[in-house]
Amino acid sequence: MIARRLFWAGALALLAGLVGCTTTSTYGPEHLASERENTVTVHAKDGSLIRFSPGEYEVGEDSLSGIGEVVTNSVNGATAPWMGSIAFDEIDAFTISRLNILGNVVIVGAVGLGAWTLTHLSPVDGWH
Repeated sequence: MIARRLFWAGALALLAGLVGCTTTSTYGPEHLASERENTVTVHAKDGSLIRFSPGEYEVGEDSLSGIGEVVTNSVNGATAPWMGSIAFDEIDAFTISRLNILGNVVIVGAVGLGAWTLTHLSPVDGWH
């Protein structure tokens, strides 16, 4: 019985941790140099989206260059490799996504506590 409780509590906590907690903000090019540890998505004026993983891009005086992926289908999230440079005057905005570690800890703790509560207080047979 204890193994079953631990399994469900662990499974729910793991699921919450995998979902994660990120914050996304939109900025101009002046913020890019200080954001190298975060994922950056370029919103180009032609409508394309180019996503760079942390550390995979360089900020120049008038352009951004690097290795990333271009979103080819916004419905299913399909991407294709992209490598090159894009001028700042061809860009509408940058979206910067930051992983929030404290948010993940709070979510995992809350889900774990909820799972423990369900397994210990539920009157339904099979949960005890």
